[in-house]
Amino acid sequence: MDRIVGGWQINGVGRIQTGELLDFGNVRLVGMTEQELRDSVDLRVASNGQLFILPDDIIQNTFKAFSTSLTGYSALGAPTGRYMAPANGPDCIETSQGFGSCGTRSLVVTAPRLVRFDLTAVKRIQLSGRQSAEFRVEMLNAFNTPYFNPNVNTTTVGGFTLLNTPAYEGAAGIPLTNSTTTSVDNFRLTNLLGDNTSRVIQLVFRYSF
Repeated sequence: MDRIVGGWQINGVGRIQTGELLDFGNVRLVGMTEQELRDSVDLRVASNGQLFILPDDIIQNTFKAFSTSLTGYSALGAPTGRYMAPANGPDCIETSQGFGSCGTRSLVVTAPRLVRFDLTAVKRIQLSGRQSAEFRVEMLNAFNTPYFNPNVNTTTVGGFTLLNTPAYEGAAGIPLTNSTTTSVDNFRLTNLLGDNTSRVIQLVFRYSF
């Protein structure tokens, strides 16, 4: 009975950390405060299985807000509700790139956090004399929670990860022109970060004599 139920050992290592800092650049916030935007940042799975860092309504309306020309909004229509808009507008023109007299200058949020646990279950059986047997089950990322890079195309400047989209240029995140457009894919997660992939299970056998 002892050889069946005894001699087990379970141990593990847990890692929980906040996500990296993201700078959305010099934009205007409409329909929400900076804190409300930060609270809305989370890992979201769309109906088609794609991953995003913001709710769909913010993404879609931000896309509309940046899809403009000298004659107005694009065929997508005018944005409504809550969204990010270019700092420049009919009522305010930035006199210095990134100065922030019209927009927020720098809008920093925290990406979704990383949660990872590695667990190991070990069974040791003492045989005759100095002989022993050991069986191990090792589960890397046991709860299958991979960590994704916060954006498909980023640049790190001054410790912050900047979102390099067609609508944001350089460290200041300034809209290029009044006819700039962006894409909902700029907020989509596509790449795994480092070794934080899906769950991996290893079976290990050992005989000592």
